[in-house]
Amino acid sequence: YCRPAGRPDPDHYRGAAEIASHASSQDTLRWMDGLGITHVLLSLEDLDFLIQHDQGGVMRAAYDRLLTLRELGCLHELLRDEWVAVYEVGCPLAGPSPDAPLVRRLQAAAPQ
Repeated sequence: YCRPAGRPDPDHYRGAAEIASHASSQDTLRWMDGLGITHVLLSLEDLDFLIQHDQGGVMRAAYDRLLTLRELGCLHELLRDEWVAVYEVGCPLAGPSPDAPLVRRLQAAAPQ
């Protein structure tokens, strides 16, 4: 299920720049939650092209952040074919205390 309203990124860099700008994965999750982002659709061919032609590294940084979120269990792959991948954002922002599992995993993944 995807909400009928999407957040288009017509120049392909706005969303990536926003994702790359966050200091941590937890900040990215808070940003997604604040905007009501529940799913992420990636055009694999476009992503490959944009990473190859991204002089500033914005696309690579955003892609690396999404990979980190997937590794932390916060992006769940729903569909993948030769053209696209669709992920559901399914990670709580934080538990009731700093000892919550997500907070511990995010802290462990943070650069020291």
